[in-house]
Amino acid sequence: PFAQEIQELIFNAVFFKKCLRQELKRAKRHNHPFSLLLIQLPTKEKIGDRFDSFYMELVKIVKRYTREEDMVGKNNGEIGILLPETDQIGSQALIQRLLNLIYTHPQFKSDDVLRPHIQTLSFQSFTYPDQFAIPESLKTVLEELDKESLYH
Repeated sequence: PFAQEIQELIFNAVFFKKCLRQELKRAKRHNHPFSLLLIQLPTKEKIGDRFDSFYMELVKIVKRYTREEDMVGKNNGEIGILLPETDQIGSQALIQRLLNLIYTHPQFKSDDVLRPHIQTLSFQSFTYPDQFAIPESLKTVLEELDKESLYH
């Protein structure tokens, strides 16, 4: 529903994990960098009935300021961004740019209810091959990838 409202592609968790697996395989095969960026959101219970508008504004910013080839998806309380051909420096630069845009976004700055939740956003970056200790929430993707490599 969010994707329709903001008229942008936001992939569901199943498709996002499939794309993550494909990007990882591609990065390994071609020995290219690849980054995964996760934005941990406050729970729906913490934000209450304003969660949908909070999430929608956040996703609009992320979609507007990422490249066309970057994929944005949701995964169990997180917004995930797949960044093909992006090293750790590029990933960190995107985090800083997004943080600045989010903190200075007029709706978040002026809203006394949402402003404190912006401060609790947590950004994590994982870059292949450098620092790719994938988080628990996505471990199954790597396990599936390892199983596939056993059979090929």
